Amino acid sequence: MGRRSREQQFEAATREHLAFLYRLAFRLTGARADAEDLVQETYLEAFRGFDGFQEGGNLRAWLARILIHNARDAWRRVERGPALLPLDGLADEDPSWLSQPGHPEHDLLQKERVEEVQQALATLPDEFRLALLLVHAEGLSYREAASVLGCPLGTLMSRIHRGRQLLRRRLGVALPGQREPERRAGPGGASDQGVVIDLAARMRRRQKG
Repeated sequence: MGRRSREQQFEAATREHLAFLYRLAFRLTGARADAEDLVQETYLEAFRGFDGFQEGGNLRAWLARILIHNARDAWRRVERGPALLPLDGLADEDPSWLSQPGHPEHDLLQKERVEEVQQALATLPDEFRLALLLVHAEGLSYREAASVLGCPLGTLMSRIHRGRQLLRRRLGVALPGQREPERRAGPGGASDQGVVIDLAARMRRRQKG
């Protein structure tokens, strides 16, 4: 396969996941510039390894696994942990994972506790934060999130359960249990679409360089 056709095949296969990767990178870094750098690094690494990707496998999980690995490497290089988790998606977009509308906790979260939730999430161990992020903010299934994190399904479920317990304890509220959330069907908010389109164009130019 020629380089040009390989680039086209890769771009066609990964295009639908670019918004997801950018959104995930932004949640992990807390800064648009850092998120763009992380996605570009992930995109190029995935392109180099695309021939080894098993056809019919979960491409989104494979890409997310590369992105999280790169993020962890970046955290180690600067000797710090993850940035504070942006709360779009965790509180504003879909608060049902933490509490249900109609409960006092829901109104409190929406009006007064966004910063407190953000701080509480930042104190969670990495494995719990990432599990909550992938399942409850990004809408991955338990099985898909387990694939991203490279752990058994039972371990992922345990991390979700333990992470929710820790978060509730830090917030000092008693919240109802939750079932596995519905998978989200669409990309991120419209405000991010321009960023994603520009990012895709820049990554194509880097591939050609």
